[in-house]
Amino acid sequence: MKDHRHQEQALESLGIIFENLGNYQRAIDCYEQRLAVAQTIQDTRLEQQVIACIRTACYAIGDYSRANRYQRSRA
Repeated sequence: MKDHRHQEQALESLGIIFENLGNYQRAIDCYEQRLAVAQTIQDTRLEQQVIACIRTACYAIGDYSRANRYQRSRA
């Protein structure tokens, strides 16, 4: 479990860095990997947080349909 938490935290940091650099697609890639970790450790609160990050990055690049697919997955 601890290794998963470290992996999740590293992916979060990378996603934030890529967003700050304007590389939203790479940020989304990191966040999607982070989402997989959250699902593996069955942390639903973290899943919701990561989905919000993915949606924000999708909106930033104008990929509204992808953002909406993640919105539906939250329901």
